[in-house]
Amino acid sequence: MVATTEELRETNDAIETMRDNSHTRILSREEFEALFEDAFELQLEETTLVPVNLQSWMDLTSTPEDIQKDIIDKMEYDLNGGDKTGFNPYIKEGQICFDHRWLLLIGKKEN
Repeated sequence: MVATTEELRETNDAIETMRDNSHTRILSREEFEALFEDAFELQLEETTLVPVNLQSWMDLTSTPEDIQKDIIDKMEYDLNGGDKTGFNPYIKEGQICFDHRWLLLIGKKEN
């Protein structure tokens, strides 16, 4: 998974931590690329958007109901033009959803 834009990263990570307190931080594309720099020649870089249902996402970690409510409130506020969360939420079939940005990097070991 790759981080949202830098200006929303802190907010995005805070919501991730609300949901799962073992969360630390999501790396940016540049930080992932830097992991390759010294030992690998980057061969392929691909981003895939993976749709996520907000309620299912919170259920995965048994997020307490009061925290779920706080997260839902933040997402709804974002949806209604308020403070951005970095999740870019949207409504699908009456449910709040968002897309995780998965990053695939394939490298070749340098000699």
